[in-house]
Amino acid sequence: MLKTQICVTRPQCCNQNLVLFYRETHEKVNMTWNANRTITYKQNRWWYFDQENSNGTLDDVVTTLNVVTLVCLSLILLHHGISS
Repeated sequence: MLKTQICVTRPQCCNQNLVLFYRETHEKVNMTWNANRTITYKQNRWWYFDQENSNGTLDDVVTTLNVVTLVCLSLILLHHGISS
């Protein structure tokens, strides 16, 4: 079992970081031994919210930037000589 941690900075008014923990489990299915002495399988993964170790809930609203869109927009503006 693995633990995954997500840390988000809350707005200034909250003055603390939001830390959400998830338990991660893996299951290997459809395992096949191949002629070349290798194994082929499909891996299923599940994440379960760990409320006890988190200082937030699943109802907290988290807003993030879409970095791909931001980079594309920056490249377009740079290409056309438009500065911000």
